[in-house]
Amino acid sequence: MLTNEELRTMLYQQADKKYAAFSGKLLPPGTRLIGVRLPALRCLARQLAADRAEVIGWLSQASDDFFEERMLQGLVIGALYVEFFTRIGLIRSFLPKIDNWSICDSCCASLKCLRPDREQLWPFLMECLASPAPYTQRFAVVMLLDHYADKEYAPKALAAFDAIQTGHYYVKMAIAWAVSVYFIKAPDITRRWLPGCRLDAFTRTKALQKAIESYRVTNEDKVWLRVQKHRLSSHPGASHAQSDTAAGS
Repeated sequence: MLTNEELRTMLYQQADKKYAAFSGKLLPPGTRLIGVRLPALRCLARQLAADRAEVIGWLSQASDDFFEERMLQGLVIGALYVEFFTRIGLIRSFLPKIDNWSICDSCCASLKCLRPDREQLWPFLMECLASPAPYTQRFAVVMLLDHYADKEYAPKALAAFDAIQTGHYYVKMAIAWAVSVYFIKAPDITRRWLPGCRLDAFTRTKALQKAIESYRVTNEDKVWLRVQKHRLSSHPGASHAQSDTAAGS
């Protein structure tokens, strides 16, 4: 079975000290880095995933000391050829190890294999949204962004964003990012939802700003978004008041 020592040797062979210094500025203080770039980690993940039995054995006892070790675990889970519930079990075990946006979002990006299983995946993501762990919540939000931003799922996903209980900056930013993408992919549905949504003023303002900045949003829609943003800045509590009225009607 692959050992942590063998894996760490592979990582050190591709280390870049300058890249480690740069990346360290973008991650939580105290994050231990070797300095391996993401494309190299993706390539290594694919190589490791080719031996399914060995790499699953490694995942069960993988070291979490370095950023790259945890990142690689997430990428391997996406690269493995396994059935749906086995992969969900691996993800469930991995989620507590996520402690920053970079590992979270890269792990989500590696899980394109789950797109055909959206219906089966949905309950698991709703479970993650209800978690008290912020990066488990962010994982679910980014997965909803990556795989559910269409007319079929937009009403359910937007309602799920409304129900999230969080005060964590990186969860709020993920929700804002997701809402801006939903505005692009399902504009009519998102436009109807936005004025009465229950998002706090910070998250909603960020969502509006991200949509305004997108080159995929029409100038006409940007005018509407700017009006919404202006109204929110003038009456930051308006969204909650409107949604309370709607909920009671």
